[in-house]
Amino acid sequence: MGFFRSLGRTYIAVINLIFLILSLGLLIVGIVMRVGDKVTQKLMDKGTTKLEQALISSNLLAGANIDIDMNEFLKSAAIGVIVAGAILMVISIVGLVSALSKSACLLKLYIFICIVLLIGEIIIVILLYATSAIHKQLKKELKDGITNKYSGFSGSDVTTVIWNVVMIQGQCCGVDDYTDFKNGMAWDMTEKSGGVPKTLKTPVACCVNLPASDNLACAETLSQSTNNYDNGCYDTYWNWTIGNKAYVAGVLSGVGIFQLLLIASGFGVLTMRDESKVNHSDRRRGQWR
Repeated sequence: MGFFRSLGRTYIAVINLIFLILSLGLLIVGIVMRVGDKVTQKLMDKGTTKLEQALISSNLLAGANIDIDMNEFLKSAAIGVIVAGAILMVISIVGLVSALSKSACLLKLYIFICIVLLIGEIIIVILLYATSAIHKQLKKELKDGITNKYSGFSGSDVTTVIWNVVMIQGQCCGVDDYTDFKNGMAWDMTEKSGGVPKTLKTPVACCVNLPASDNLACAETLSQSTNNYDNGCYDTYWNWTIGNKAYVAGVLSGVGIFQLLLIASGFGVLTMRDESKVNHSDRRRGQWR
C-alpha cells in the first residue's frame, strides 16, 4: 500500500513540476511581449516586410509601405499570457507542494481545484458544441471589428492586416460572408486601381487568386470561380481547428483521462493515508492490551 501511495505522490509531483516549468515559460513570454518592445518589433518588422512584398508583387500596391506598430497589440495580448501563466503556476505549486509535503489539506485543495477545472472544461465543451450562444457572441465581436476598423486591402492598421492575411490564407471572406463589409465605417468598398477608384463587391483579399495587375475584376463581381465571397472565415477556421470532431474528441479524451488520473491519484493518496493511520492506531491499541 505504501508503494502505491508513493507512486500516486510521484505522479502528482512530476506532472505539476512539468506544468510549473510551462508556467514559467508563459510568464517569460508574456513579460517579453509586455516590455520587450525592441524584440517584438523586430519580429513584427520581418512579418510586415513579407506582407509588403506580397502586396507589391500583385502590382496593386506598387511602392506600398506598411507601417504597423504591433507593440500596443502585443502588450494587450501579453496580459492574457501573464495571467494564464500566473494561474497555472499557482495551481502547479499547490499540487507540487501537496505531493512533496504530504499535507492532507493542500492535497484536498488541489483535488478540489482539479475537479472545478474539469467541470469548467465540460461546461465550455457543452457551450461550444451544444449551443450557439458563444458562437453568436464571437461573431458579433468580429463583425464589429470589421465594421469599425477594416480599411481595405491597402490598410495598414493591425485589424485590417490581420483580416487580409486571414482571408488570403483561409480562402474565405468576412466572418459569415462578403456582406460583413457593407456599411463599414473605415472603408467605402472602393480601391484605387491605376489611380482610379473602383467600387468593389468584396475586399480584394477575398479573391481566389490575388490580382497580378490593376485588374480588380475578381472583387468587382460575385463569382465562385474567382471569389470566396460566400465562404465565411469563422466556419472555415472552426472546421480546421476545434470543429474537427475526430481530432477534438481525441484531444479531449486524452486531457480528460489525464485529469481523472490526477484526481484519482489524489484521492488514492488520501485514502491510503487514512487507512495507514487506522492500522497504526490499531497496532498501538493492541500493544496496550
